[in-house]
Amino acid sequence: MKDIKIDFINKKMLNEYVDNKDRVIQQIKLAVQVWKEDWLLNEDFGVDYDTAWGDTLTMGADIKEQIKQ
Repeated sequence: MKDIKIDFINKKMLNEYVDNKDRVIQQIKLAVQVWKEDWLLNEDFGVDYDTAWGDTLTMGADIKEQIKQ
């Protein structure tokens, strides 16, 4: 499975793909930035991170579990 590569500095999607380890790292980084409200996201579509991760302890545990898998 591949994802579109994201330029986190300029907050843009690039015309490239990432896979494997780089894809997982990108997904974790994006999830954390969305949760911290550092990445604009249409809240009408996608994951409601405020509900999913109500506190930093839960977020940290979920991220660690995904990394282990």
